[in-house]
Order: sequence, then C-alpha cells, then structure tokens
Amino acid sequence: MSTLKGWKFTRVDAVGLTAALVLGGAFYWLAVQPIVDLRQCQAAQQSRLQSQRQDRKDLAAQEQEIRSSLAHTRTELKACPLQLEAFAALNAKIQKLVGMATGNELKVDQILPAEPAYGRDFGTVPVRLAGSGGYRTWTLFLHQLSQQFPDMAVNSFELTGKPDAPNSPVEFRVNLEWHIAPANAVK
Repeated sequence: MSTLKGWKFTRVDAVGLTAALVLGGAFYWLAVQPIVDLRQCQAAQQSRLQSQRQDRKDLAAQEQEIRSSLAHTRTELKACPLQLEAFAALNAKIQKLVGMATGNELKVDQILPAEPAYGRDFGTVPVRLAGSGGYRTWTLFLHQLSQQFPDMAVNSFELTGKPDAPNSPVEFRVNLEWHIAPANAVK
C-alpha cells in the first residue's frame, strides 16, 4: 500500500472510485448525452425550419412577380389590335370574305372551311377559296385580304389563265389559314 501525502489508497477506495466513474459515465450516457443529442437535433430542425421559411418567402415573392407579369401580359394582349375570334364566328368570317371578294369583282365558286386544329396559343382553320376574276382584281383582293383580315394568312394559291389574252379572267384557288382563339381561351 502506498501513501500519497498522508492519504492511503486502499482497495475500497479503488472500488469506490471505479464505481463513481462507472456511475458517472452511465449518468452521462443515459441522461446527459440524450439531452445533448436532443438539443443538437432541435437546433438542426430549427435551422431547417428557418431555411424553409426563407424558401417560402422567396417562392411567395417569385409567385407575386409571376402574377404581376401575367397581369401585365394580359393587359397588353387586351390592348393588342388583333383579337382572335372564336371558331363560332366562322359563318360571319366567311360572309365578310366572300363580300370582299365579290366587292373586288371576283366570282367565288367554292369556299370550303375545314375543321379547326388547336395549338397551345391559337387554333387554325384551313379555308379553301376558288373562283375566277381579273388578274388585277385578284392582286387587289390579296392586298385587301392582308389589310382587312390580319388574322388570315395565305398558305398557297394557284392562278390559271390565258397569257395571250391579258383581259381574260383567271381562275384562282387559294388556301387560307384563319387563326382563331384557342379552345380554352381565357375570357
């Protein structure tokens, strides 16, 4: 047995010290460490929560910016001079087209609209127009078509006539595309 400055270290002391260390370690691992782990977990969750709140604020700001941009775009679209009509206006459109052709001294023999084909932003209705008239009145009709019907495009046309008789009527066939409002147009 050894002495340390007047204190005797005995076997009982060694057992007691070991028991204290074991109990202290057990207390730390069973009571203190779970509390430390819980606090670290809470801190990590608080950090994630703050991050998610900031993400939500950022997304809300982006949403507001997108909504504002959409409202601005809708306002610009309403102010646009070219407003696409619905397919239901087909008969009125054909009546105006035939009226313009006959007003230019063209004889309309055939007008055949087809079923509309819809895309994401607009629909297209193919319209075949056939008839006869003078070459000059035909060119005047094409010019007026682009002026009075900006929602129509000439896809193709064919003219047949007698080149040796300049005043003889020409026969024409023209394939038009009428651009219409999309089927799910926002009112």
